[in-house]
Amino acid sequence: MVGTTQNVSAEIALPGSTVEYYKLSYDVAKYWPLSPALVLRTGVNLGYGDSYGDDFVRNLCYTAPTPPTTSNPNPPPPPPPTDPCLVTSPDYDKTVTATGLPFFENFYAGGIAAWQTNGLPVELGDRHSGKWPVGASDRDSGAAAAGAAAHR
Repeated sequence: MVGTTQNVSAEIALPGSTVEYYKLSYDVAKYWPLSPALVLRTGVNLGYGDSYGDDFVRNLCYTAPTPPTTSNPNPPPPPPPTDPCLVTSPDYDKTVTATGLPFFENFYAGGIAAWQTNGLPVELGDRHSGKWPVGASDRDSGAAAAGAAAHR
């Protein structure tokens, strides 16, 4: 196999959706013959995503449950949060703003999750508190792989 492949793609959430965002991607790969039965593939992956439209702002109201005690091992549940939650509500906690690409649409480093370097694992991708991959709103990665061709 010899040649080049390119792929351009766009993903756009419909206006009026709960989350309005777009993602653009470009992938290119080049195949290099190393021998009649061995091919090297090199490639680059680029991507970007963001939100469009207005930011989503929401007030959060919350009443913590009463902890159990020896005299009251089963306290009643807390009252439901105020609806609508306003900054003047007695159980107002904070205001949150959602902006940018939704976390569940982030780009992640794909393929290899980790590899060993001198016996120590090396993780790929952004991490939340050093534990879980969180991805990002952009992607720029490259790869090279060799494969053998099977002939009949």
